[in-house]
Amino acid sequence: MNDENKLTLPYLLKLLEIDSLPGGKLLETFVLRSATGLISEHGEDWIREQRSRLVEELEFITKEIEKENTHPEQ
Repeated sequence: MNDENKLTLPYLLKLLEIDSLPGGKLLETFVLRSATGLISEHGEDWIREQRSRLVEELEFITKEIEKENTHPEQ
């Protein structure tokens, strides 16, 4: 991570090799907290190795949230 040991969105996007976060601002805080925990537990190399799976999971979560917001169960 950076010198202050705080994960930033630009740095995470660089690790994941993506231009923007699936879910945008909606998931930003969740993703940064989750990624910080994963980096603490597994290290940055693990994030790089797992980036495809992690991005797929973020895309899935985003689609589920969008689906729920479009068609909420009553």
